[in-house]
Formats: sequence, C-alpha cells, structure tokens
Amino acid sequence: MSEQSKYPDDQGRTSGQGRRRDAGNSSGRSSGNASRRTTSDSAGETSGRSAGKRENTSRRTAADDVRRSASPRTTKSGSETTSKTKRKSSGNTRSGTEKNPQGSPGAKKKSKVMDALLTLVLFAAIGLFAFAAFNLYHIYTEYKKGSDEYNAIAEMAVTERKPDNTAASSPGGQAREIQSPMSIDFNALKAINDDVIGWIYVEAFEGINYPIVRGLDNSYYLHRTYQRNYNFAGTIFNDAQNHDDYSDCNTIVYGHNMKNGSMFGMLRHFSSDPEAYARSKYFWIFTPEADYRYEIISAYVTGVYSDTYTFFKGPGQDFVDWMNSQVSHSEIATTPGELNVKDKIVTLSTCTGDDSTRYVVQGKRVNVIKK
Repeated sequence: MSEQSKYPDDQGRTSGQGRRRDAGNSSGRSSGNASRRTTSDSAGETSGRSAGKRENTSRRTAADDVRRSASPRTTKSGSETTSKTKRKSSGNTRSGTEKNPQGSPGAKKKSKVMDALLTLVLFAAIGLFAFAAFNLYHIYTEYKKGSDEYNAIAEMAVTERKPDNTAASSPGGQAREIQSPMSIDFNALKAINDDVIGWIYVEAFEGINYPIVRGLDNSYYLHRTYQRNYNFAGTIFNDAQNHDDYSDCNTIVYGHNMKNGSMFGMLRHFSSDPEAYARSKYFWIFTPEADYRYEIISAYVTGVYSDTYTFFKGPGQDFVDWMNSQVSHSEIATTPGELNVKDKIVTLSTCTGDDSTRYVVQGKRVNVIKK
C-alpha cells in the first residue's frame, strides 16, 4: 500500500507523461507527416510547374524552329537560298519574256489599235494631199484653158500697130492725129460671140488686151469665157445698165483679179508700182464705130456699194462734183486737168480678195478716133 501510495503520482505522472509523450509523439509525427506531405505536395507542384515550363519552353522552341525554317535566314546558307530564289524568279521572268516577246494580250491589243490609228491618219494625209494636188491641177488647167482661148482670139482678131501717142506737129504746123495702137476685126469676133461690144487695151500692162462683152445681166459672163465655156476667169464685160457705145457719163467695166495676172489681175499695180503710171497713164477701148483713148484720173480701193458705181441720167453739176470726188479718193497722184459736164468716164473694176471691197481705175476720155 505504502509502496503503491508512494508512487501514485509517479504512475500518474508517468502515465500522464507517457500519454503526453505519446500525444506529443503522435502530434509530432502527425505534424511531421503533414509537414512532409506539405513539402512533398509543394515539391510536386514545383516539380509540375517546372515540368510545365519545360514543356512550354520546348513547345515555343519547336515553334520558333518551325518559323525560322520557314523564313529566310540571314546566314550564308539563307543568303544563298534568297539569291537562288531571286535567280529563279529572274529566270522565270526571262523565260516568260522569251515565251511571250510581244507582251501581254492587253499590250498586243493596244499596239493593234495604235497601228490602226496610224494607218488611218496616213490614209487621211494621203487623201488630203491628193485632193490639194487635184485642186492645184484643176486651177492650173483652168488658167491655161482661159489663157489659150484668149491668146487664140487675140491672134485671130488683133492687128497691132506701133502706137503714136504724141501730139507732134506736122510740117504744115497742124497737130498730127493720134493713131490707135491696134485694129480689131469685129466681124471675126461677132462670128464667135455676138455679145461683143468692144476691146480693151491698157498701155502700162500689155497683158490687159481682151474683148469686151455685155450680157443681159452682170452674172452670165462672170465665169464664162468669150466662147461661153465655163471658166473661173470669165470675160471682161460692161455693166448691163450701160449703153454699148460708151456714151454714158460713167461706164463700168468688170474683170476678175486673177492670180496669174490675167484679165484685170495687173490693175492693182497702179497703186503698188509707182512706175506703172509713169510708163503710161492711158488705156484704150475699141468699138466697131470708134476707138477711144482714156487718161487715168484715179485708182483706189472702194466699197462694193460706194458712189463709185453711180449711174447718171445725163450730164450736170452733180456729175462734175462726182468726178472731183473720185479724183480725191485716188491712191496715186494724177493730172486730170479741169473736169466738166462733157467728160465721159470709164471705171475699170476688179475684186480685191475681200468681198466687201473692189479696186477701181478710172479714166476720162481724151481722144476719139472715128472709123
């Protein structure tokens, strides 16, 4: 008893200590186990994450390898590959060019269109040239036909004489009569055209040497020759309102201003050539009844509807005033002397190239040679 009671606390302490040790050991083991489990789990997670990272890294590395293998490399082998690729591309381009030297279908079509346009332009130019050449040939032949016709008429109808235009005195002291510079065979002329009323000759320009006709109007002979053939040169003709015997105060005679100088083509030289009037200031009109000599009193450009083309019913002061007015218009200096109601004027009229104007040379009668 006493021994048992001696150690009841010891047993209890022992028992309690034992239990505490067991509990402590158990707690420690549990804690250690937990700790180990936690450490192990931690290590496992760390190991898992490391493995995941290595796997991701491995995947990225593999992807990078794939991309690097797909893209050109900057290494020597990569440069060679790029160079080979360029050479191959260039070779393909050259090969394509050799196979299709004319270019693409679009270029071929454009080339064909340009060729067609150039051909069209060429043919148009040739056509215009041919048309111009034809017109020139036509004009030349017209001039030649007209000139040949009038040359033949003059050869048939005109007998020329050496003109004697001086009023020299005869041995008896009397003034010698003026002789006509030519004689005209009006019978031969009437056999060809009975509209003939006279013949004109301008001393300063011997080329103005033509028959004169008068038609029913001022249009018929504009483009008809003396033989009534169509020709642009036409015929020298009197105004239809004038009388045939040149007895009117103002007789108007029309003629074309031909570029080759034929018809009245030389008249304008009275204004442009100072020597023309100096050579001679006279022109002649021959008729079946008489030969008339006229002295030039004016030469100028006038309007188509000017008072130059005035007709008078008879002589009077208005006619004298009109003559003085015509002299004042002259582009050249003349010596008309005193003008009076007995004067007879002939107005030679031709075109100027301007439809609104005409060039005129006017002369007053100074000599009459009866036949």
